[in-house]
Amino acid sequence: MWIQIRTMDGKISSRIDGLSKLTKIEDLRELLVDKFNAPVNRQRLYFRGKQLEDGHTLFDYDVNVNDLVQILVKQIESETKNTSLPKRSSEEVSKDNKLLGEPLKIYLESHCDSKYFKIGDLVDAIELVHGS
Repeated sequence: MWIQIRTMDGKISSRIDGLSKLTKIEDLRELLVDKFNAPVNRQRLYFRGKQLEDGHTLFDYDVNVNDLVQILVKQIESETKNTSLPKRSSEEVSKDNKLLGEPLKIYLESHCDSKYFKIGDLVDAIELVHGS
C-alpha cells in the first residue's frame, strides 16, 4: 500500500510506497529521513489530528491506502536566528528616558502651541485607514 506524506505548510508532498498495515511508525520515520531532510528525532507525524507515536503500527491508527499523513520537522534552536535586540537593564532604560524625555518636552513646549489642548492632555483621535 502507499500513503501520502505532506509537510504542515503543504510545500513538500511525497508518496511512500511499499508499506503494509503492520508497518511500525518508527520504520515509517526512517523512510522519511531522505525525502524530507529530517532526522528521526526531529519528526512529528500527524494523522486525523493525532500524533503518531513509535511502537504502534499504521493499523493502530487506521491509516489506509492513499491517506494523508502530515509531517512537522522541529527546528534546532541553533538553526533559528535570534534577531532580537540585546537586553538592557531597567537602569539603562530609565537613564535613556530621562535623557531623551527632557529635551523632547522642551521642544514640544516651544514648538507646539494650540488653543484647543495643552501638552500632556488626553486627545481622542481616529485613524482613518484602519478605523481605530
